[in-house]
Amino acid sequence: MPESRSTTFDFLLPAGGEMGRRIREFDWTQTPLGPPDGWPAALKTALNMMLCARFPMFLAWGDALIYFYNDAFIDILAVRHPDALGRRFSELAPEAWDTVSVLVGQTLAGQPAFHKDLPFRLRRKGYEETAWFTVSYSPVCDDQHRIAGVLGICVETTQRIQEDKERQTELTWLRDMFEQAPVPIIVLMGPDHRYEISNAANQELLGNRPVVGLPVRHALPEAEEQGFTAILDEVYRTGRPFIARDMPIHYRRPDGTLALAYMNVIYQPIRSRDGEIIGIFGIAGDTTQAVTATRGLKAGEQRLRTLVDAVPQMVWSAAPDGTNRFFNKQWYDFTGLPEGSLNGWEAVHPDDRAANTVHWKRCVATGEPYEVKNRLRHRSGEYRWTLVRALPVRDEDGRIVE
Repeated sequence: MPESRSTTFDFLLPAGGEMGRRIREFDWTQTPLGPPDGWPAALKTALNMMLCARFPMFLAWGDALIYFYNDAFIDILAVRHPDALGRRFSELAPEAWDTVSVLVGQTLAGQPAFHKDLPFRLRRKGYEETAWFTVSYSPVCDDQHRIAGVLGICVETTQRIQEDKERQTELTWLRDMFEQAPVPIIVLMGPDHRYEISNAANQELLGNRPVVGLPVRHALPEAEEQGFTAILDEVYRTGRPFIARDMPIHYRRPDGTLALAYMNVIYQPIRSRDGEIIGIFGIAGDTTQAVTATRGLKAGEQRLRTLVDAVPQMVWSAAPDGTNRFFNKQWYDFTGLPEGSLNGWEAVHPDDRAANTVHWKRCVATGEPYEVKNRLRHRSGEYRWTLVRALPVRDEDGRIVE
């Protein structure tokens, strides 16, 4: 008997693995298929194709849809392996048959079935659970070209679906938290930088344009023109954060006109559990008012310097401790000191410095005007008598600050 069974399965290729061995050892006379000697050539060909495949595959054959599967399918069956071999397809997982029977019926009618991420209720680990699969069912014909079976490819996607659901839960929590933030916050996903989150502050900045779900280059053409997409590409490619202070950003108002804002910007890569970069987190702080004010101060200082440089007298300022803060052009022209040098005492005659210091401290303490006569070294090297006058500058609390 063993010798007969061995020759019966000569049609099976040696690459069939564990399931090829089990098919050889199985007593097929106890099934509607009968002994393998009577199996049609089409069934034998389909079996070899299935057993040698590295994708999870099954074959259900005949009116009873007797079940075969390959090594890659063992993990999907879990505790149903190896008892699933040689059974009727409908008996394998009664809890999932309502879903499976529709696909099988469609396939046996000559219409291949394909579904992505199809949920099934399965009992594989002692309890019923939902598992997701991408499935492809194809009809298989017998030697008379009649449909006699179903060849199925099943790839389990449960882990990815669950991770996606977890990510969506996390994103919902983050979205609720970010929505309350007073600064613009965005979450961009994928290499094309699709908006996943754009909080209320960012939407206000963008004039409430609908951007969620769109790549940055489509949602904000002006960002593409300013090189932001290239910056995002670099963060996504290298994993290095991008940080910029007072970055000029041109954005389009709802009326179509361009406006200018200044932002402190941070783009931080988002990584999956496996360390793969899957997106970018962005946060911005509006510094437009501060930049404008600073530039206004600088412009005012420049105007003041221009005016002060235009007067014929030497003009200076100093801190309460006597540290010089400013000299105008006439000072440098007179003393010959290098422009930018703030050591005013260097030009005062050594014999006059002590008296000047005493008088300076008294004026700072009392607030009275500062007036002294002392000798300043001219650029020629000789000392010349000069009259020096100064008035205190007070802050809003009345303290002398200059």
